[in-house]
Amino acid sequence: SMSDYSFRVTTISGSDITLTYVSDTMDSGDADPIYMVDDDFVSQAPVVFQRFYSTITLWEAALDSDAGGSGNDAVGECYNDSVFDEGFSIDDTTPDSIKLTVAAGEEHDGIAGTGARIVCTGTYTFEANSSVSTTIEKLEIDHNGQQSASNGFLSGSETDKVNRILLHDLAHNGWIRQFRSVVSLSNTIIYNTDNTAAYGGTYGIECGGCYTSNLERHNCTVWNTTSSNNTGPDAIGIRGACSTGNTRSIKNCISINTGTNADADFSIDVTHANTTVDYNMSADSSATGSNSITGVSDSTQFVSTVNGSEDLHLKTGADALRAGVDLGTTNGVNIDINGSDRDVLTATLWDMR
Repeated sequence: SMSDYSFRVTTISGSDITLTYVSDTMDSGDADPIYMVDDDFVSQAPVVFQRFYSTITLWEAALDSDAGGSGNDAVGECYNDSVFDEGFSIDDTTPDSIKLTVAAGEEHDGIAGTGARIVCTGTYTFEANSSVSTTIEKLEIDHNGQQSASNGFLSGSETDKVNRILLHDLAHNGWIRQFRSVVSLSNTIIYNTDNTAAYGGTYGIECGGCYTSNLERHNCTVWNTTSSNNTGPDAIGIRGACSTGNTRSIKNCISINTGTNADADFSIDVTHANTTVDYNMSADSSATGSNSITGVSDSTQFVSTVNGSEDLHLKTGADALRAGVDLGTTNGVNIDINGSDRDVLTATLWDMR
């Protein structure tokens, strides 16, 4: 009798494809098939390789079974084979932990279009509301001028960790409160965020909500945050609100060019006794802390702010170079947007962003 084998493509390097055994219909374990044949059991079969799941949605749907299951750490790896066009809502509680990430060598380098990415053609939700430890990292999310189905990316999600996300071009008709209750947000770039409604605020990053979790916003860059159709000053690059319930740390962050109907690059309630804000940068005077830098221009800091060709890496001579503070290694904060270890690159002085 014959067995049908399922393998996972682990790595692809040129013409070499590495497979990992998943299952077979005869329960032979990890035994290698002797040869592959067609259904007639005679002709040698062509081998067609494909990803285990073709969409993030299909991976999510299997988190309680093949993609995860009880007692396991579920990891979904995205590849830059083609563009994803979907949102996600990660709320399964079956695995011990959940991670949505990008395979090695397939991630972006901090510039749009360079790695695995979601390009929205509709109004999508991006949420992670599972009660188990959840990590989202290394993806590019291009809203492509579309609205959000909620208040922006992970606006109401108590996600444990978000790292190395490139998020841009959201044009939402209403409140934008991105990353509102994410516990640890680091090494992330957000730009071109606009509220097109005549009401509500626009917050490129929010560190708020009266949650019990300790919230961190470290080494993030926010640029071009606007409320284009609001007569009030409601655009804030990085906002921290709520005076009770948690500790908050906002360090090594840059918020510049908070534009139409701007309130401030930063707006942090520093009267909360458990809030630490320092080593940040703003174009206005709102970056508080004795080691923060204010009054700078985006043209002196970033490689390019040209529409459609944004490159928010720090340029030679930028004030933010070597102006940050070493924040250790917890939650991967030492790994920058390019995947480089800050401790190796700069020894003791970290960059802001």
